[in-house]
Amino acid sequence: MKRFQFRLERLLRLKEQRKRQAELAQAQARQALDRARAEVASLLGQLAAAAEECARRVGRPLPAGEWLLRQDHVGRLRAALDAAEEGVRQAERNLAEADARRARAALEVEALTRLRQRQWEAWRRDADRAEQGQADELGMRRWQAGAEALAGGQSP
Repeated sequence: MKRFQFRLERLLRLKEQRKRQAELAQAQARQALDRARAEVASLLGQLAAAAEECARRVGRPLPAGEWLLRQDHVGRLRAALDAAEEGVRQAERNLAEADARRARAALEVEALTRLRQRQWEAWRRDADRAEQGQADELGMRRWQAGAEALAGGQSP
């Protein structure tokens, strides 16, 4: 009997490669989300520090130029925070898409792997049957040869 060969092996290898690529893209998307969240946390910290500084100066005179600079600084921090929060939302969408692509790729690989396993099991059953048939035939030939030898040795 010829050896087992899965006709879709090349497709399975391609799907496995795409699954690995999807896993890599998923990891990169997760890292991008972590970076975006870290940026938001940093900007929130800077805003908190600016608010704390303003709270310490309450009741004390402040030059007009410095007040305008602080106000401008807080405004820029707020705009940067808004942009960073939008970056987090986009990174979350990208991660969800990467998760979905990886899940689809894994499902395709799993389906082909199960198909290959079923085909291998069917091939194995056929091979076992063929081997058993050969063993049965060999046993039958030996039995016939033995019976013929016995019959040939006896004369009527």
